[in-house]
Amino acid sequence: MTASLALALLLVLTPGQAAPPSGDTVLARAARSLEGVQDYTATLDVVVSMERMSVPPMRATVYFKRPNKLHVAADGFALIPREGLGAGVADWPQRYTGGEVTMDTVGERPVYRVAVTARSDRTQFRRGFLFVHRERWTTERIVLQSSEGRSMTATLTYDRVEGHWLPRLITVAFAAVAADTTEPLPGQAPLPVPRRTPRTGTVDIRCSDYRVNTGLPDELFEERPESDSARPPGR
Repeated sequence: MTASLALALLLVLTPGQAAPPSGDTVLARAARSLEGVQDYTATLDVVVSMERMSVPPMRATVYFKRPNKLHVAADGFALIPREGLGAGVADWPQRYTGGEVTMDTVGERPVYRVAVTARSDRTQFRRGFLFVHRERWTTERIVLQSSEGRSMTATLTYDRVEGHWLPRLITVAFAAVAADTTEPLPGQAPLPVPRRTPRTGTVDIRCSDYRVNTGLPDELFEERPESDSARPPGR
């Protein structure tokens, strides 16, 4: 057998590594990772360490209901970034397009690393990466960058709760980065110019006391006046 024929047979008979799914497919699977959870309630213990800001440790209660309803109740000021909560990716296929997918790891966990770009120029965080577990499709890390010179990295770890993977610890880090100077596409609004340097720091959120599928009423999620508890830390 000639060397070239042997090489050809080796290439045909040796199974290769399967190609990763498309970016939009990974986003869709991640959005469905809580498919068996109709609603949940959990206790959040939050520790904030942000420059130019003094916030004592706080306790809050988070309520989630499919498809993407989220309400956080706390006594006083509650600085809890919505994007860091596990429910935050439920509407990502509507808000972002998935681009290049590569194999990666978060800690020792195997993930798909998906480049994402906002569909609307009104979205605060315009581009970044989503790291999705290759087997259970949970979101292990979110890295996003705004056009105003702020980046957000949320890293999540999970516990198995009543048969579902739900966040146990969420660490959200904010950093100042170079502003996005990409020219807008035709029809897009010009990118805003940052007025102040964004705050940097971390928010650690420990989740406990989950109660799953208890039938939370829609009235709990009725729109309220926007407050700091619904936004990431400001500038």
